[in-house]
Amino acid sequence: MKYLALFSNPIPKADREAIRTATSKAQGLGNHRFKAKVEKMLNRQVQQKPRGDDRRSEIFKNK
Repeated sequence: MKYLALFSNPIPKADREAIRTATSKAQGLGNHRFKAKVEKMLNRQVQQKPRGDDRRSEIFKNK
């Protein structure tokens, strides 16, 4: 019953939130190097792309 040791200590709140956020966005959880390896293995993007500009804003129109 060694797996029970995994649950003997509570998971810190910050870690729980990171797991919850990654799960809800269907993203991997790990550092950049780990995510790059997973992307290469799966041949698909696992990291969220940055959001685009607001096309209605004056700043975007004047670019």
